[in-house]
Amino acid sequence: SVQSVRCVSSMPSAPFTIPGEFDRVVREQSPDFGIAVSAPKPQLHIGRDRLALSVKSTREGYVYVLVLGPDGSLARLIPNANAKDNRIAAGQTLVLPPPSSPFDASDPPGREDFLVVVSAVPRTHDNLGGKEQDGILNLPVGSRLADLAASTPSPNSILAGAPLSCRGDDCKAYGAARLSIDVVR
Repeated sequence: SVQSVRCVSSMPSAPFTIPGEFDRVVREQSPDFGIAVSAPKPQLHIGRDRLALSVKSTREGYVYVLVLGPDGSLARLIPNANAKDNRIAAGQTLVLPPPSSPFDASDPPGREDFLVVVSAVPRTHDNLGGKEQDGILNLPVGSRLADLAASTPSPNSILAGAPLSCRGDDCKAYGAARLSIDVVR
């Protein structure tokens, strides 16, 4: 006689958090897609400094920058209404944001966490239902974002963005890195 055995995991799944999703995007990146991100200033002074990030990629692609603010807000900084060209060449170091779209350090003070993704194909975050304000896409947070993540059929993190077009293996190929900057008075 054949017995049926049902396995039930006793490990509850970890609760949805934005930092956890940032880590997941980095963990799930393509092994052949390397990127490096740095900031010349690990600390920015409100009213005095501007954000600057250097991004270098081993492959050509499209750059996306998300930031989790100290107040729990989530925004896509790049691309934005004033900086739409988010392409990067292989081996190129790209300084972001471009001079035409500077970001001044502003309130609230605290740690800002950045997720930088370089994708082989253009991606979108429009499926998250964010709202544009001052040219920046502000994304939902809290239970609304957790519900969107739970209802998405893709096994990948929704914060990596959804590919707009597919070209073979490049459809899902991306590199990712995290960086934190302290904003102080």
